[in-house]
Amino acid sequence: MSDIDRILSADPVIEPSANFAARVMGQVREEATAPPPIEFPWRRFLPVAITCAAVLLIAVGLAVANFDPTAVPVQPEAELLPAFDVALLSQPSAIAAIALIGSLLVAWLATRFAALPSRELF
Repeated sequence: MSDIDRILSADPVIEPSANFAARVMGQVREEATAPPPIEFPWRRFLPVAITCAAVLLIAVGLAVANFDPTAVPVQPEAELLPAFDVALLSQPSAIAAIALIGSLLVAWLATRFAALPSRELF
C-alpha cells in the first residue's frame, strides 16, 4: 500500500478541544448582549451634501457658460449687480460677512435636520 493510500484510508478521529463549546457559547452571549451598531448620521450629512451639490452645479454652470468661445464671459459680479451694490462686493469685510451668513445658514439647516425624527426626513 502506498503512502497516499495509507493516509487516505486512515480515518482520524476529530474532536473539539475541552472547552470549545463553552468558548463558543460565551461569544454567542457577548454578541447577543452587544449594543446595536451606530447608524450613519444622515440628518447631519444631508445639508452638507445639498450645499456641496449646489456649489458644484453653480461651478459647472459657470464653466459651461464660459466654454463657448463666442459667448460673453460670465462675471459673477455683473450677474449679482442688481442684488448687491458693486462697492459692497469689493469690500473684504462684506465678502466675509456674506460668507459668515452663508455658514450660519448651513449650520442652522443642519441643526433643524438633526432635530427632525428620521421618519419625517425620508
